[in-house]
Amino acid sequence: MKNLNKSPKRLKVLIPIRYPVGGIRTYLKYTHGCLDKNSFEFTLIAPSEIWLTRTRDDFGGHDVKIICTKREDSSSSLLCTIFTTLLKNKYDLIHSQGYTAGMMSIVANLFFRLPHIITLHRTFGEGQLVNTFWHKYAFAKQRIIEFLLIRADVIQAVSNDAKENLLEYFPGLNKIPQKIKVIRNGICIEQFTWSTDEADKPFVKEKDQFTIGFFGRYMPEKGFNYLIETMDIIVHGLGIDNIKVISVGGFGAFIREYQNEIQIKGLTRYFVFLDFFENIAPILKEIHILAIPSLGEACGLIAMEGLVCGTPVVAFSCLGLREVLRGTPATMVPVRDTERMAHEIIRIVNNYHEVKSNCLDFMEEAKQRFDSKKTANQLQILFYDVMQTS
Repeated sequence: MKNLNKSPKRLKVLIPIRYPVGGIRTYLKYTHGCLDKNSFEFTLIAPSEIWLTRTRDDFGGHDVKIICTKREDSSSSLLCTIFTTLLKNKYDLIHSQGYTAGMMSIVANLFFRLPHIITLHRTFGEGQLVNTFWHKYAFAKQRIIEFLLIRADVIQAVSNDAKENLLEYFPGLNKIPQKIKVIRNGICIEQFTWSTDEADKPFVKEKDQFTIGFFGRYMPEKGFNYLIETMDIIVHGLGIDNIKVISVGGFGAFIREYQNEIQIKGLTRYFVFLDFFENIAPILKEIHILAIPSLGEACGLIAMEGLVCGTPVVAFSCLGLREVLRGTPATMVPVRDTERMAHEIIRIVNNYHEVKSNCLDFMEEAKQRFDSKKTANQLQILFYDVMQTS
Protein backbone atom coordinates (compact mmCIF):
# COMPACT_ATOMS: atom_id res chain seq x y z
CA MET A 1 0.00 0.00 0.00
CA LYS A 2 1.18 3.47 -0.74
CA ASN A 3 2.50 5.26 2.34
CA LEU A 4 0.29 8.29 2.79
CA ASN A 5 1.65 9.44 6.14
CA LYS A 6 2.28 13.16 5.95
CA SER A 7 3.54 13.77 9.46
CA PRO A 8 6.27 12.18 11.62
CA LYS A 9 3.80 11.22 14.35
CA ARG A 10 1.11 8.60 14.28
CA LEU A 11 -2.42 9.92 14.06
CA LYS A 12 -4.60 9.20 17.07
CA VAL A 13 -8.04 8.05 15.92
CA LEU A 14 -11.02 7.62 18.24
CA ILE A 15 -13.52 4.97 17.10
CA PRO A 16 -16.87 5.02 18.96
CA ILE A 17 -19.12 1.98 18.39
CA ARG A 18 -22.61 1.30 19.70
CA TYR A 19 -22.66 -2.41 18.84
CA PRO A 20 -19.17 -3.86 18.12
CA VAL A 21 -20.52 -7.00 16.43
CA GLY A 22 -21.50 -8.26 12.98
CA GLY A 23 -20.73 -6.02 10.03
CA ILE A 24 -19.03 -3.31 12.10
CA ARG A 25 -16.55 -5.70 13.65
CA THR A 26 -15.86 -7.29 10.26
CA TYR A 27 -15.41 -3.87 8.65
CA LEU A 28 -12.83 -2.84 11.24
CA LYS A 29 -11.04 -6.17 10.92
CA TYR A 30 -10.81 -6.11 7.14
CA THR A 31 -10.28 -2.37 6.60
CA HIS A 32 -8.51 -0.90 9.60
CA GLY A 33 -6.43 -4.04 9.90
CA CYS A 34 -4.92 -3.16 6.50
CA LEU A 35 -4.07 0.45 7.38
CA ASP A 36 -0.43 1.42 7.82
CA LYS A 37 0.60 0.27 11.31
CA ASN A 38 3.19 3.04 11.57
CA SER A 39 0.69 5.81 10.86
CA PHE A 40 -2.13 5.30 13.36
CA GLU A 41 -3.06 4.73 16.99
CA PHE A 42 -6.65 3.65 17.60
CA THR A 43 -8.91 3.92 20.64
CA LEU A 44 -12.14 1.90 20.57
CA ILE A 45 -15.14 2.89 22.69
CA ALA A 46 -18.05 0.45 22.99
CA PRO A 47 -20.40 -1.07 25.59
CA SER A 48 -19.07 -4.65 25.64
CA GLU A 49 -15.57 -5.37 26.93
CA ILE A 50 -15.65 -8.91 25.53
CA TRP A 51 -16.39 -7.73 22.01
CA LEU A 52 -14.03 -4.80 22.37
CA THR A 53 -11.21 -7.21 23.20
CA ARG A 54 -12.08 -9.41 20.23
CA THR A 55 -12.26 -6.40 17.94
CA ARG A 56 -8.90 -5.12 19.19
CA ASP A 57 -7.36 -8.51 18.44
CA ASP A 58 -8.70 -8.28 14.88
CA PHE A 59 -6.50 -5.25 14.19
CA GLY A 60 -3.46 -7.49 13.81
CA GLY A 61 -0.51 -5.64 15.35
CA HIS A 62 -1.90 -2.10 15.43
CA ASP A 63 -1.61 0.07 18.54
CA VAL A 64 -5.19 -0.22 19.86
CA LYS A 65 -6.61 0.86 23.22
CA ILE A 66 -10.11 -0.04 24.41
CA ILE A 67 -12.53 1.87 26.64
CA CYS A 68 -15.77 0.27 27.83
CA THR A 69 -18.85 2.31 28.65
CA LYS A 70 -20.37 1.93 32.12
CA ARG A 71 -23.71 0.66 30.81
CA GLU A 72 -24.22 -1.72 27.88
CA ASP A 73 -27.78 -0.71 26.99
CA SER A 74 -27.45 3.05 27.12
CA SER A 75 -26.71 5.51 24.33
CA SER A 76 -26.33 8.26 26.94
CA SER A 77 -23.58 6.23 28.58
CA LEU A 78 -21.82 6.03 25.22
CA LEU A 79 -22.19 9.81 24.82
CA CYS A 80 -20.71 10.46 28.27
CA THR A 81 -17.81 8.10 27.63
CA ILE A 82 -17.00 9.74 24.30
CA PHE A 83 -17.09 13.19 25.89
CA THR A 84 -14.90 12.29 28.87
CA THR A 85 -12.44 10.47 26.61
CA LEU A 86 -12.13 13.52 24.36
CA LEU A 87 -11.74 15.70 27.43
CA LYS A 88 -8.91 13.64 28.91
CA ASN A 89 -7.01 12.74 25.74
CA LYS A 90 -5.86 14.41 22.56
CA TYR A 91 -7.06 12.93 19.27
CA ASP A 92 -6.55 13.92 15.67
CA LEU A 93 -9.70 12.36 14.23
CA ILE A 94 -12.99 10.69 15.16
CA HIS A 95 -14.13 7.77 13.01
CA SER A 96 -17.49 6.67 14.44
CA GLN A 97 -19.21 3.47 13.34
CA GLY A 98 -22.97 3.47 12.68
CA TYR A 99 -25.86 5.91 13.14
CA THR A 100 -26.07 5.90 16.94
CA ALA A 101 -22.34 6.17 17.60
CA GLY A 102 -22.15 8.83 14.90
CA MET A 103 -24.83 11.01 16.45
CA MET A 104 -23.44 10.61 19.96
CA SER A 105 -20.00 11.57 18.65
CA ILE A 106 -21.40 14.65 16.91
CA VAL A 107 -22.96 15.89 20.15
CA ALA A 108 -19.81 15.23 22.18
CA ASN A 109 -17.61 16.77 19.50
CA LEU A 110 -19.49 20.10 19.56
CA PHE A 111 -17.08 21.13 22.32
CA PHE A 112 -13.88 19.92 20.59
CA ARG A 113 -14.43 20.44 16.83
CA LEU A 114 -12.28 17.50 15.76
CA PRO A 115 -12.46 16.16 12.20
CA HIS A 116 -15.20 13.54 12.18
CA ILE A 117 -16.05 10.74 9.75
CA ILE A 118 -19.16 8.59 10.21
CA THR A 119 -19.22 5.20 8.50
CA LEU A 120 -22.75 3.84 8.15
CA HIS A 121 -23.30 0.08 8.16
CA ARG A 122 -27.03 -0.34 7.74
CA THR A 123 -29.82 0.39 5.32
CA PHE A 124 -33.52 1.04 5.82
CA GLY A 125 -35.98 -1.39 4.28
CA GLU A 126 -39.60 -1.24 3.19
CA GLY A 127 -41.86 -0.05 5.98
CA GLN A 128 -39.04 0.15 8.50
CA LEU A 129 -39.37 3.86 9.12
CA VAL A 130 -43.13 3.50 9.39
CA ASN A 131 -42.52 1.77 12.68
CA THR A 132 -39.89 4.21 13.83
CA PHE A 133 -40.07 7.75 12.45
CA TRP A 134 -43.52 8.00 10.89
CA HIS A 135 -45.61 8.12 14.05
CA LYS A 136 -46.05 10.89 16.61
CA TYR A 137 -43.19 13.42 16.35
CA ALA A 138 -41.91 11.51 13.29
CA PHE A 139 -41.07 14.59 11.27
CA ALA A 140 -39.16 16.11 14.16
CA LYS A 141 -37.13 12.93 14.70
CA GLN A 142 -36.18 12.77 11.06
CA ARG A 143 -35.10 16.41 11.10
CA ILE A 144 -33.02 15.90 14.26
CA ILE A 145 -31.14 13.00 12.70
CA GLU A 146 -30.50 15.00 9.54
CA PHE A 147 -29.46 18.03 11.61
CA LEU A 148 -26.87 15.95 13.45
CA LEU A 149 -25.54 13.97 10.46
CA ILE A 150 -25.00 17.16 8.47
CA ARG A 151 -22.52 18.25 11.14
CA ALA A 152 -20.12 15.42 10.40
CA ASP A 153 -17.23 16.27 8.09
CA VAL A 154 -17.85 13.14 6.02
CA ILE A 155 -20.63 10.56 5.93
CA GLN A 156 -19.11 7.43 4.43
CA ALA A 157 -21.41 4.90 2.78
CA VAL A 158 -20.02 1.41 2.20
CA SER A 159 -21.73 1.00 -1.18
CA ASN A 160 -23.55 3.10 -3.78
CA ASP A 161 -26.78 1.30 -2.87
CA ALA A 162 -26.29 2.33 0.75
CA LYS A 163 -25.75 5.94 -0.29
CA GLU A 164 -28.94 6.00 -2.36
CA ASN A 165 -30.86 4.42 0.52
CA LEU A 166 -29.50 7.04 2.93
CA LEU A 167 -30.61 9.91 0.71
CA GLU A 168 -34.02 8.33 0.15
CA TYR A 169 -34.83 8.13 3.84
CA PHE A 170 -33.05 11.33 4.87
CA PRO A 171 -33.62 13.67 1.90
CA GLY A 172 -32.26 16.65 3.84
CA LEU A 173 -28.79 15.22 3.27
CA ASN A 174 -29.13 16.01 -0.43
CA LYS A 175 -28.09 19.53 0.58
CA ILE A 176 -24.56 18.31 1.36
CA PRO A 177 -23.59 15.96 -1.51
CA GLN A 178 -19.93 16.90 -1.09
CA LYS A 179 -19.93 15.38 2.40
CA ILE A 180 -21.24 11.97 1.37
CA LYS A 181 -18.50 9.65 0.14
CA VAL A 182 -18.69 6.05 -1.04
CA ILE A 183 -15.84 3.69 -0.16
CA ARG A 184 -17.03 0.19 -0.83
CA ASN A 185 -16.28 -2.52 1.69
CA GLY A 186 -13.74 -5.21 0.97
CA ILE A 187 -12.48 -8.41 2.57
CA CYS A 188 -9.14 -9.80 3.65
CA ILE A 189 -8.31 -11.91 0.60
CA GLU A 190 -5.51 -13.86 2.30
CA GLN A 191 -7.91 -15.25 4.90
CA PHE A 192 -9.95 -16.97 2.17
CA THR A 193 -7.21 -18.15 -0.18
CA TRP A 194 -5.31 -20.50 2.15
CA SER A 195 -5.77 -24.20 1.52
CA THR A 196 -7.61 -26.17 4.21
CA ASP A 197 -6.96 -29.69 5.44
CA GLU A 198 -9.19 -32.27 7.07
CA ALA A 199 -8.55 -30.86 10.56
CA ASP A 200 -10.05 -27.50 9.51
CA LYS A 201 -13.38 -28.96 8.41
CA PRO A 202 -16.04 -28.08 11.03
CA PHE A 203 -18.67 -30.56 9.84
CA VAL A 204 -18.84 -33.89 8.06
CA LYS A 205 -20.61 -34.15 4.73
CA GLU A 206 -22.63 -37.25 4.12
CA LYS A 207 -22.06 -39.13 0.87
CA ASP A 208 -24.09 -37.81 -2.09
CA GLN A 209 -25.53 -34.97 0.02
CA PHE A 210 -25.50 -31.32 -1.05
CA THR A 211 -24.92 -28.68 1.59
CA ILE A 212 -26.30 -25.14 1.63
CA GLY A 213 -24.49 -22.64 3.84
CA PHE A 214 -26.12 -19.76 5.72
CA PHE A 215 -23.97 -17.22 7.57
CA GLY A 216 -25.37 -14.39 9.65
CA ARG A 217 -27.31 -13.33 12.70
CA TYR A 218 -30.76 -14.79 13.24
CA MET A 219 -32.50 -11.49 12.67
CA PRO A 220 -35.45 -10.71 10.37
CA GLU A 221 -33.35 -8.61 7.98
CA LYS A 222 -31.07 -11.62 7.30
CA GLY A 223 -34.06 -13.57 6.00
CA PHE A 224 -33.41 -16.95 7.63
CA ASN A 225 -37.17 -17.60 7.70
CA TYR A 226 -37.16 -17.40 3.90
CA LEU A 227 -34.47 -20.07 3.78
CA ILE A 228 -36.74 -22.27 5.91
CA GLU A 229 -39.54 -21.69 3.39
CA THR A 230 -37.14 -22.50 0.56
CA MET A 231 -36.17 -25.80 2.18
CA ASP A 232 -39.82 -26.61 2.76
CA ILE A 233 -40.42 -26.22 -0.98
CA ILE A 234 -37.34 -28.29 -1.85
CA VAL A 235 -38.11 -31.14 0.55
CA HIS A 236 -41.90 -31.32 0.64
CA GLY A 237 -42.79 -29.60 -2.63
CA LEU A 238 -40.13 -30.96 -4.97
CA GLY A 239 -39.38 -34.16 -3.09
CA ILE A 240 -35.62 -33.59 -2.88
CA ASP A 241 -34.11 -35.37 0.11
CA ASN A 242 -30.33 -35.08 -0.23
CA ILE A 243 -29.88 -31.41 0.76
CA LYS A 244 -28.95 -30.05 4.19
CA VAL A 245 -28.50 -26.49 5.50
CA ILE A 246 -25.33 -25.74 7.49
CA SER A 247 -26.18 -22.61 9.46
CA VAL A 248 -23.47 -20.52 11.12
CA GLY A 249 -24.61 -17.67 13.33
CA GLY A 250 -24.29 -18.54 16.98
CA PHE A 251 -27.28 -19.23 19.18
CA GLY A 252 -28.79 -15.84 19.92
CA ALA A 253 -31.56 -13.55 18.66
CA PHE A 254 -34.50 -15.38 17.01
CA ILE A 255 -32.88 -18.81 16.71
CA ARG A 256 -35.39 -20.51 19.02
CA GLU A 257 -38.32 -19.19 17.00
CA TYR A 258 -36.68 -20.38 13.78
CA GLN A 259 -35.85 -23.79 15.21
CA ASN A 260 -39.44 -24.14 16.36
CA GLU A 261 -40.66 -23.29 12.85
CA ILE A 262 -38.26 -25.86 11.41
CA GLN A 263 -39.66 -28.50 13.75
CA ILE A 264 -43.28 -27.64 12.90
CA LYS A 265 -42.51 -28.01 9.18
CA GLY A 266 -40.83 -31.37 9.73
CA LEU A 267 -37.43 -30.14 8.56
CA THR A 268 -35.31 -30.74 11.66
CA ARG A 269 -32.98 -33.30 10.06
CA TYR A 270 -32.29 -30.93 7.17
CA PHE A 271 -30.69 -28.20 9.34
CA VAL A 272 -27.40 -28.21 11.26
CA PHE A 273 -26.67 -25.24 13.54
CA LEU A 274 -23.05 -24.34 14.25
CA ASP A 275 -21.71 -21.79 16.70
CA PHE A 276 -19.86 -18.59 15.80
CA PHE A 277 -16.52 -19.08 13.98
CA GLU A 278 -13.70 -16.56 13.88
CA ASN A 279 -12.61 -17.95 10.52
CA ILE A 280 -15.42 -19.12 8.24
CA ALA A 281 -13.19 -19.83 5.22
CA PRO A 282 -13.02 -23.62 5.82
CA ILE A 283 -16.83 -23.81 5.96
CA LEU A 284 -17.28 -21.67 2.85
CA LYS A 285 -14.91 -23.93 0.94
CA GLU A 286 -16.62 -27.10 2.17
CA ILE A 287 -20.26 -26.25 1.43
CA HIS A 288 -21.70 -26.70 -2.05
CA ILE A 289 -23.88 -23.58 -2.21
CA LEU A 290 -23.96 -20.30 -0.27
CA ALA A 291 -27.50 -18.99 0.25
CA ILE A 292 -28.04 -15.32 1.14
CA PRO A 293 -31.76 -14.58 1.69
CA SER A 294 -31.16 -11.09 3.10
CA LEU A 295 -33.80 -8.37 2.71
CA GLY A 296 -31.16 -5.65 2.57
CA GLU A 297 -27.42 -5.19 3.09
CA ALA A 298 -25.26 -2.11 3.27
CA CYS A 299 -22.60 -4.13 1.45
CA GLY A 300 -22.75 -7.92 1.30
CA LEU A 301 -19.41 -9.08 2.68
CA ILE A 302 -20.45 -12.73 2.93
CA ALA A 303 -21.16 -12.66 -0.81
CA MET A 304 -17.61 -11.41 -1.46
CA GLU A 305 -16.22 -14.11 0.80
CA GLY A 306 -18.15 -16.82 -1.02
CA LEU A 307 -17.03 -15.62 -4.45
CA VAL A 308 -13.38 -15.43 -3.39
CA CYS A 309 -13.68 -19.05 -2.18
CA GLY A 310 -15.15 -20.15 -5.51
CA THR A 311 -18.45 -21.17 -3.90
CA PRO A 312 -21.68 -20.90 -5.94
CA VAL A 313 -23.93 -18.18 -4.52
CA VAL A 314 -27.72 -17.89 -4.59
CA ALA A 315 -29.08 -14.64 -3.16
CA PHE A 316 -32.03 -12.29 -3.07
CA SER A 317 -31.40 -9.31 -5.35
CA CYS A 318 -31.76 -6.90 -2.46
CA LEU A 319 -30.16 -3.55 -1.80
CA GLY A 320 -26.42 -3.90 -1.30
CA LEU A 321 -26.19 -7.52 -2.42
CA ARG A 322 -27.16 -6.73 -6.00
CA GLU A 323 -24.30 -4.24 -6.24
CA VAL A 324 -21.76 -6.79 -5.02
CA LEU A 325 -23.07 -9.66 -7.17
CA ARG A 326 -23.59 -7.75 -10.40
CA GLY A 327 -21.25 -9.10 -13.08
CA THR A 328 -20.38 -12.30 -11.17
CA PRO A 329 -21.41 -15.96 -11.62
CA ALA A 330 -23.79 -15.65 -8.64
CA THR A 331 -27.51 -16.32 -9.09
CA MET A 332 -29.92 -13.60 -7.95
CA VAL A 333 -33.66 -14.03 -7.48
CA PRO A 334 -36.33 -11.48 -6.51
CA VAL A 335 -36.51 -10.64 -2.81
CA ARG A 336 -38.75 -13.04 -0.83
CA ASP A 337 -39.29 -15.27 -3.88
CA THR A 338 -38.65 -18.59 -2.12
CA GLU A 339 -40.20 -20.60 -4.96
CA ARG A 340 -37.65 -19.16 -7.39
CA MET A 341 -34.81 -19.63 -4.93
CA ALA A 342 -35.73 -23.27 -4.42
CA HIS A 343 -35.75 -23.97 -8.16
CA GLU A 344 -32.45 -22.14 -8.69
CA ILE A 345 -30.83 -24.20 -5.95
CA ILE A 346 -32.01 -27.40 -7.62
CA ARG A 347 -30.80 -26.11 -10.98
CA ILE A 348 -27.34 -25.60 -9.50
CA VAL A 349 -27.40 -29.05 -7.91
CA ASN A 350 -28.30 -30.64 -11.26
CA ASN A 351 -25.56 -28.72 -13.10
CA TYR A 352 -23.07 -28.52 -10.27
CA HIS A 353 -19.88 -29.33 -12.16
CA GLU A 354 -20.47 -26.54 -14.67
CA VAL A 355 -21.62 -23.98 -12.09
CA LYS A 356 -18.72 -24.74 -9.75
CA SER A 357 -16.25 -24.50 -12.62
CA ASN A 358 -17.52 -21.03 -13.53
CA CYS A 359 -17.17 -19.91 -9.91
CA LEU A 360 -13.63 -21.25 -9.67
CA ASP A 361 -12.74 -19.41 -12.89
CA PHE A 362 -14.03 -16.17 -11.36
CA MET A 363 -11.94 -16.45 -8.17
CA GLU A 364 -9.02 -14.36 -9.44
CA GLU A 365 -11.36 -11.61 -10.59
CA ALA A 366 -13.11 -11.72 -7.20
CA LYS A 367 -9.79 -11.34 -5.39
CA GLN A 368 -8.96 -8.25 -7.39
CA ARG A 369 -12.44 -6.76 -7.09
CA PHE A 370 -13.00 -7.22 -3.35
CA ASP A 371 -9.55 -6.81 -1.78
CA SER A 372 -9.86 -4.74 1.42
CA LYS A 373 -6.39 -3.30 0.85
CA LYS A 374 -8.01 -1.06 -1.77
CA THR A 375 -10.69 -0.03 0.72
CA ALA A 376 -8.07 0.71 3.37
CA ASN A 377 -6.02 2.79 0.92
CA GLN A 378 -9.05 4.93 0.05
CA LEU A 379 -9.93 5.30 3.72
CA GLN A 380 -6.41 6.37 4.60
CA ILE A 381 -6.51 9.04 1.88
CA LEU A 382 -9.88 10.19 3.24
CA PHE A 383 -8.44 10.51 6.77
CA TYR A 384 -5.77 12.94 5.62
CA ASP A 385 -8.08 14.84 3.28
CA VAL A 386 -10.57 15.43 6.11
CA MET A 387 -7.84 16.60 8.44
CA GLN A 388 -6.52 19.06 5.86
CA THR A 389 -9.92 20.57 5.06
CA SER A 390 -11.47 20.66 8.56
